[in-house]
Amino acid sequence: MASSQSHISDLPVAVASTSWESLRVGNQDGLKSLYSLYVDEMYRYGMAVHSNSSLVKDCIQEVFINLWKYRTNLRSDVNVKQYLFKALRNKVVKEIEKEKKHYQDFAMDEYEYLLLAESSEKKMIDEHDLSLLQRKLSTGIEALPSRQREVLRLLFFEEVSYEEVSEIMGINLRSVYTLAWKAISKLKKSIIILLFTLGLLF
Repeated sequence: MASSQSHISDLPVAVASTSWESLRVGNQDGLKSLYSLYVDEMYRYGMAVHSNSSLVKDCIQEVFINLWKYRTNLRSDVNVKQYLFKALRNKVVKEIEKEKKHYQDFAMDEYEYLLLAESSEKKMIDEHDLSLLQRKLSTGIEALPSRQREVLRLLFFEEVSYEEVSEIMGINLRSVYTLAWKAISKLKKSIIILLFTLGLLF
C-alpha cells in the first residue's frame, strides 16, 4: 500500500520531468502540461508572497511566457516545481519593487508638486503682503509730520548717517534721534496692526 502511494506521489514529478524535456525541445504541449500541473499551486504560493491576486496571476502568465521564450536556455537537470516557484517569487518580488518605486516616484512627484504649489502660492502671498506693507509704510511716512518724514527718508532711503542728517537739517544729533524714534514708533503701530491683519504675527 505504501509503495502504491509512493508511486502515485511520484507521478506529478515524472509528468513534470517529461513535460519539461518536451518544452525544451520546442513542444508547446510540454508547456501546457506544466501549466495545468502547477498553475494552482503557483497561485497559492504567489498569494503567500503578495496578496494582490491580479498581480500574482499576471506574474504566473509571465513565468510561462518566459519559459517558452527562453526554452532553449533551460537546463535539463532541474527540480521543475522548485524552478517554477523560484521564478514566480522572483517575478512577484520584482513587481512589488516596481510598485514601490512607482508609488515613491508618484509620491515624490506629488510632494514636489505640492511644495512647488505651496512655494508659488506663498511667494504670491509674500509678494502681496510685501506690497501691502510697502504701501502702508509709504502711506504712514507721508502722514508723518514733515520733520519726522524728512529724517526717515534721509536715514532709511538715502542711507545717510545720523550725523549727516544733523548737518543737513541743521539740528543737533539728539534732535535727530528723537525725531527718528517718534517717527518709527508711529509707523510701528501701523505696521503691527497690518501684520496682525495679514496673519503674519501670532
